[in-house]
Amino acid sequence: MKIIFLPGLGQDATAWNKVIENLNINLEPESLNLFSTIDDNTKLTFELLHREIAQKLQVIDEPYILCGLSLGAILALSSALDGNRLVKGLILSGAQFESPNKLLIDLQNLMFRFMPSKNFIELGITKKQMIAFCQSMKSLNLRPKLDQLNMPTAIICGTKDKANLPASKALHAEIRDSEIKVIDGGHMLNEETPVAFTKIINEFYAKYFSVREQVS
Repeated sequence: MKIIFLPGLGQDATAWNKVIENLNINLEPESLNLFSTIDDNTKLTFELLHREIAQKLQVIDEPYILCGLSLGAILALSSALDGNRLVKGLILSGAQFESPNKLLIDLQNLMFRFMPSKNFIELGITKKQMIAFCQSMKSLNLRPKLDQLNMPTAIICGTKDKANLPASKALHAEIRDSEIKVIDGGHMLNEETPVAFTKIINEFYAKYFSVREQVS
């Protein structure tokens, strides 16, 4: 079975390398970059990025698990809510499902305006695109669709990730077929604690999918 990894903001596809090293041998990993198809002159919004990721996922022609961290987790969740029948399970780490504090977004964007442009080039986007993207996150609201989600879902969060732990618990309460795993660490768990992260993935696969694949 395939497992598709989506990185967080500030990460690229290689952020999952240490997680992938210890995956169950029956899981075929593929890690995507978020901004690889975004032109520098394009106004970047969450909806645009969602469409770009959806196009990348459309080329996959077999069942898969979507695993994302932070922004990658939001994109994984929104992609599953699109109704793609090949998405069979979700693993969401440090995920939000509705707009974070709007004042914090404004303060963050103010900080971005004073940062050197070269800081954003490493992410594959421009400073202007980053500011526009964060502004678009003010309208994020996946809550009304969460009751439509009907697949096994693992929600992961670090004990020190104070900004996302309440949202993770709320997301667990909203998704009926979900389980929550709170592990020691901060926000970038795929890089901070890859062994613990992979253990959760392997257990998730064994619980929900390994027997099904043997039967089929």
